[in-house]
Amino acid sequence: MFSDAFQSIVKFVNIKAFLSILFNPITVRYTR
Repeated sequence: MFSDAFQSIVKFVNIKAFLSILFNPITVRYTR
């Protein structure tokens, strides 16, 4: 049960990191 919750948290963090890396060039391009 605890490992399942931990796995979902890790998955969420991985998706968030992937999205941040994906949208990083776009945000840098528009902030400049």
